[in-house]
Amino acid sequence: MSHELKRAMLQDLDVLIKVGKHENLIGLIGTCETSQMVCIILEYVSMNLKDLLLGSRDSLPGRFSNMSEVQALDIAIQVARGMAHLESCKVDIKTNATKSTKSKIMNLCEENPDISISKLMTAVGWESMRTPALTLTDGGMELANKQKDSK
Repeated sequence: MSHELKRAMLQDLDVLIKVGKHENLIGLIGTCETSQMVCIILEYVSMNLKDLLLGSRDSLPGRFSNMSEVQALDIAIQVARGMAHLESCKVDIKTNATKSTKSKIMNLCEENPDISISKLMTAVGWESMRTPALTLTDGGMELANKQKDSK
């Protein structure tokens, strides 16, 4: 792993540590660092926001999504709450989100083709924690709300 990549990963890790736990942010489980590698274990998320939104696209003419306005507003509120928490933590967040660059994790996987999320999860004994991707019959919000209500 290059020194620059390792430094960038450690900076991202520092941000995760500083922001702590929040229901609208992915949680940090643990880390392990050697002279050649940094492993960061995050909460498993079966679907990200991008996949949820892409999966909800409607093929009917004149419609952008099969999500209701209430569902879309709920997602926007959750994103805003997560962003408000990040802002309240006063951390310096530098991101390439507005550029079309590959993520650091993807770059790491490309540099080391034997690394995969599947192998990492199996190595730490998380095989049984995997869940299938959501089927977006209603935009996925019904299942998400049931999971949220059961907590």
